[in-house]
Amino acid sequence: MFYIYATIFITLALPVGVVILFKRLPSDLAKQNRDSYFDSPSCKSILACQGVGDRGLEPGNNPLESRALPNYRLVKAFGIDNAFTTMSESYLRQFKTLATQKFSKLDPSQWKTLAKAANVLVRRGIEKDTWKDNKTTSHNVINMTPFVQLTSLKVALFVLFEIDPMSLEDRIVFEVADSINRLWLGSKSSYTDEKSLASERKRLMAALGEIFPDRPKTPKDNPLNLILPAYETLWRVVFRCFLEISFRRESPAPKWTKVLSKFLRNPTDQQSKKVIGNPETNPDAVSAMFIVNEALRLYPPTRRIYRQLHLAGEPKPELLAADIESCQRNPKIWGKDSFQFVPSRWRDLGDDARNSFMPFGEKPFVCPAKQDFGPRLIGVLVAALVTNFGKSKWGHYLEDEHGTQFKDEDLTMPLKSDQTEYSELKVFRQFD
Repeated sequence: MFYIYATIFITLALPVGVVILFKRLPSDLAKQNRDSYFDSPSCKSILACQGVGDRGLEPGNNPLESRALPNYRLVKAFGIDNAFTTMSESYLRQFKTLATQKFSKLDPSQWKTLAKAANVLVRRGIEKDTWKDNKTTSHNVINMTPFVQLTSLKVALFVLFEIDPMSLEDRIVFEVADSINRLWLGSKSSYTDEKSLASERKRLMAALGEIFPDRPKTPKDNPLNLILPAYETLWRVVFRCFLEISFRRESPAPKWTKVLSKFLRNPTDQQSKKVIGNPETNPDAVSAMFIVNEALRLYPPTRRIYRQLHLAGEPKPELLAADIESCQRNPKIWGKDSFQFVPSRWRDLGDDARNSFMPFGEKPFVCPAKQDFGPRLIGVLVAALVTNFGKSKWGHYLEDEHGTQFKDEDLTMPLKSDQTEYSELKVFRQFD
């Protein structure tokens, strides 16, 4: 799904005692083999809970269970009950209806309001005194990971719950975003200390209580049911698309920025698909949606999607992974430049490539945001970032915890995909 983050990074010390500790705990899922497949037919078959290759399933496989069981870690970590974790057909339909209503309710004027809000959030974030380097007045310094996370989260809350992003206190939104990230990482590890997870979840619910005074009485009432699928996955798409355009490529990045700036002023479906420039004379002529699709291809919201399936002839169910990231980077399908950010490839995409593009899943579990809302929202957020950071000369450097600076990666390869990568990426503005 899509998800959005809002606001301004605030230099806050993390509360004492929120670091998650890890130790090995028994886990049936962790002990199972995780066979991974990256060819398109196998990925589609796994996602559809139909088996893999020419291997069908033993009788009795339940598609909802096949998806819910690998996601049970989210139930334990966040106390949620949504379309990704339920085994109830009726509740799945109810949740999908609610999500579809949320995503389809925006008319053209509301999209303009959303784009304006995202633009203002980014601009005010840059202008805040909080960003100034404590050591010198010659720079404005921004830690980009929390900046993008918080801006996206505020926008998500605006869309999902009609909460005015300008009314949200930065400190509280930071608490929510940071705690979600910690719990997400902790839930994926077989070394997780459950007491630490419980302590972190308590911190998260306290922060959410500042935004939603009426505490959820059941897991189905948890606002994280809607927030989590979008925020924790899609902010990385927004972040990496922004980096590709603003800081990795001198050309044709200015042209891409111009395309997105026009879309930000007029965020309609028609404008998102409008190719700016003449493709016959300009090989870099693209639309905003070409840029978004290329980001979704190279940096899919969920890199690997798991299903627990009982393959025919096997003694017990096993955990199979559809490796969406590798599928969408396969040189045999996408060409020699498959690891590079090339939006123009979408002008003339072959059927094999289109059939291998599945960033929002596949039937029967397709994300309701797939058709329009998710991609268009990513476009709005990236456009707000590249437009505002392009108005002055910004540089960037990457630091580790020791303050060591790293050079940019090989431009023939994609940015790193792990969630913890670029957590110390700082962008600075040099004043004349």
